[in-house]
Amino acid sequence: MKKLMAVILICLLIMSLAACGGSQNTPSGGDAAPSGGDQSGDGPSEGDQQSGGDAQPEGDGSGSGTPVQPSGQGGGSDHGEFGDFTIDIEEAVLTQDGDGKPALAVTFTWTNNSDKTLSAWDVWQFYAYQDGIQVDTTWVFDNPDVTLDDKDSTRIRPGASITFQKVFSLFNDVADVEVEVEQWYDYENDPGVIAACTYELPQA
Repeated sequence: MKKLMAVILICLLIMSLAACGGSQNTPSGGDAAPSGGDQSGDGPSEGDQQSGGDAQPEGDGSGSGTPVQPSGQGGGSDHGEFGDFTIDIEEAVLTQDGDGKPALAVTFTWTNNSDKTLSAWDVWQFYAYQDGIQVDTTWVFDNPDVTLDDKDSTRIRPGASITFQKVFSLFNDVADVEVEVEQWYDYENDPGVIAACTYELPQA
């Protein structure tokens, strides 16, 4: 009986060793697959190129805006003063908003000569018109043409100046755009338009 049990145990041991040998052969075959995968890995680099190609459309309309200089038409000045504050309307960029519609990103610089810490929001109101109709301001994200559109809410100390952008969503990319700046808070002594200028959009 003991001999029979010993024979059975030996057979089981031989079978287990054979199974282990078979499992070791499988990884070697698996090693061949990764090497084939490495060759196919050259293919993903082409896929990476394709993904790079897919990233290109994301950049369409971004960073390719057309600079536009104020023409000075409309009887306004691109520099204005009100009390202890000054404002300058500077260059603009014809670009696109998040929906792919034409937009004008206008650059302003204002100086705070008062004795209070204020932001442009506290002092100025900004308007733009196209074909005599007011256009809305808009927000633009991930657009290299627009990098200072959040600076109008930045507070500055007395004597400091800051440059920022306002983005206006346009009706079209043909008609001129009139930009005006008015004061915000002094309703009793409203001086009207502080600074104004007109942008002639480039014609194709």
